[in-house]
Amino acid sequence: MNGFNLQEKEAEIQELLPKMFDALLSIRPADEKSRTGIQCCIKEPHSRNIIMPKAYQPSPVALHFCSEKIVRAYEHRYYSSRVNADPKKFEFAGGLIYKDGDIELHSGTSGMTEDEDEMISFVNLTRVLKQSPGDVFGMIYPTKKDVPECVFNTNGYIWKTLLSFCYY
Repeated sequence: MNGFNLQEKEAEIQELLPKMFDALLSIRPADEKSRTGIQCCIKEPHSRNIIMPKAYQPSPVALHFCSEKIVRAYEHRYYSSRVNADPKKFEFAGGLIYKDGDIELHSGTSGMTEDEDEMISFVNLTRVLKQSPGDVFGMIYPTKKDVPECVFNTNGYIWKTLLSFCYY
């Protein structure tokens, strides 16, 4: 066990999710999908230490996808489900694995676009770990090849919006 009691963090994450969802919806480009909510899964592997916070009314498949994303990343020993995402097979980005020595946490989000889901998962990890975005970033993306492009676009709506929700 990592020593994290995720249930102690659930209220904080639960409080943030609607704020992140609302902030994104207020500035993001419109798309063809109805965005009704987001579903998250944050878990410690090999344990029952898991929380499933959500904002509003995510679609019924969001519960499946938020979990599937982190399972797929973990199975293939990737830090991000982006590495083996294939939207044609309904396999999307949005799951992240943080590993630093004995500390390992998985975070998945579904309900928005792949980039938005991945960045919400990232914010959740900064909050649970109480680490700065830079510290968490270095452990998730050991090489820059798998980093979502929105991270490099510091003037983009995703980065500007979600960075304010990270732990500092």
